[in-house]
Amino acid sequence: MSEEKLNKKFLTKGRVSFVLSLLLALSVWFLHNMSQSYSANLNYNVRINTTIQGHDISALSENKIVAKSYATGFYILKQRRKSENGELLINLNSKYLHKKEQGVYALATSDLEYVISQSDMDDYGIRDILSDTLIFNINIPSHKRVPIILNSTLTFKSQYMLSSEISTNPDSIIVYGDDRYLQEINSVSTRHFKHNSLSEGVVGSVKLVEIPNVRFSQDEIYYDIEVERYVERSREITIDVINLPAGKELHVLPSIASLTYRIPFDRKISDNDLQLFVDYQDFILSSNKQVLVQLRDLSSAIISFDIYPKVVECILID
Repeated sequence: MSEEKLNKKFLTKGRVSFVLSLLLALSVWFLHNMSQSYSANLNYNVRINTTIQGHDISALSENKIVAKSYATGFYILKQRRKSENGELLINLNSKYLHKKEQGVYALATSDLEYVISQSDMDDYGIRDILSDTLIFNINIPSHKRVPIILNSTLTFKSQYMLSSEISTNPDSIIVYGDDRYLQEINSVSTRHFKHNSLSEGVVGSVKLVEIPNVRFSQDEIYYDIEVERYVERSREITIDVINLPAGKELHVLPSIASLTYRIPFDRKISDNDLQLFVDYQDFILSSNKQVLVQLRDLSSAIISFDIYPKVVECILID
């Protein structure tokens, strides 16, 4: 190989080594500097998720914030891209929002700084907010209130039963959504729950069954099941007639009915506390002259009862 070719070969290798060394040096310099801490002012759109009853759960601020971030160069570069292309998403307690007018709310930047300091938002490196108050237009969507339907299975130990209807808190919720979906919704059901062999009361909570395209004011409700030990008694009682006009007589066939009732184990009822009757006004409205037998319980102790026969025939004598 000639001397000229050898010189060119060594010169080329030298240039390559120089370029690689320069790139390595620049990389080390870049990494070193980007690892240092800096401060920078970044602009953010702020989107909040909140819970103001009767309003949308999400809203974007009308104005941006200018936030001073303290972080490494890498973080600053990353967050600068975020501030240009994205939003600062915050789950916000509605107590920090101040109503200015219908659907318009203000958020003080001092409160925003506090919320950020208490949240897991270290990736943003935000330490100070230089902007003033943020304004949010929070829409009021279409909504309707509907009752809660319990979906439950209950079984009881011998001689135990419900002492009253199961109570729920709340007994209805607000459903938000487009009118075309709301008009199809008349109630909201709970998920199925069950309690077996009950001998005492139960308090619990249960989730609601989600419905597509709408949202609920809350996603679970509380229930209270009151259980009581009972005894069962039976009596034969003469059927009275109430609201009978003077000068008229209504014969009831049969004139005696059997009452089977259940009362709390520690309660007693006298004969004078119970009355079976038919209402003359019901007889007037009846097309077949058959009338429902009703119970008046002066003791208010009966949990449940059965009457036989439930319906009697009546004959009017002027």
